[in-house]
Amino acid sequence: MKQWNGLLKKEWKTMRFSLFFVLGLNVIAVILIPLLLNEWLNVPRVEASIVVGFLWLMFQTMLAAILLLTSLERDMKQPELWLHSTASIFKLTGAKYASAFIITIMTIVWNGLLLIVSVATGSQQLGVSLGELIQIGSYFAGITVLSTIPYMVIAFFFWTIYQLLKPYLKSFASAVAVLLFLMLPAFLGLMQKWANYLPKFGELHFPLPTNIGGALVPGRGEFSFYFGSGSLYFSDLLIIILLMALVYVGSMKWFEKKVRL
Repeated sequence: MKQWNGLLKKEWKTMRFSLFFVLGLNVIAVILIPLLLNEWLNVPRVEASIVVGFLWLMFQTMLAAILLLTSLERDMKQPELWLHSTASIFKLTGAKYASAFIITIMTIVWNGLLLIVSVATGSQQLGVSLGELIQIGSYFAGITVLSTIPYMVIAFFFWTIYQLLKPYLKSFASAVAVLLFLMLPAFLGLMQKWANYLPKFGELHFPLPTNIGGALVPGRGEFSFYFGSGSLYFSDLLIIILLMALVYVGSMKWFEKKVRL
């Protein structure tokens, strides 16, 4: 546990500046930009805050992956950190995963608090209550948090491929890694077709926001939505979890070979 705590403290020392930077960007996105849009284009401030805030929330699905790769790139310049550490490769990279994930959650919470303040201090009628906006915002924030994990796994996978190809392809390694990444949607589509042939079990029902289009267009005065019923099968979720676990473990093994060379 002491080793794990030490690794987390090390990551915090390097990532905390990124946290403060993103927190500042949140203020600009949710507070400053809507004020400027209201001043220059007469866009209602609260509605602009909601639109920009939700768009910024969507961007933060990639934040954890960006933080993870930034930390990895920084440590790759000091190979002795990997070679002489007594911690396993899973602990060394796991601390980076955990730190990036925690920082992303902090920025998402901060984004939500800023949105609440913006809406609570607004004067125009939105058609929905603050509680309803918090409800739908919490839903999308939860989706964002869950999305960060596969994003980090996929980002680390392709970054590892890049690191393995770099000694042989030099500057072309990045182009090959990007090309392989662009092929990912086709591969996922093929995997989905294969999954459709497997037996389905364990249908799970969950609330699904519906009719929210008007809420994302400032000035339309159609701020309304309701929660419908969505569903997915536990068997599909299990396949996704197993696939992510295989990609994670495989990437770790490949990366360990790279740093031990």
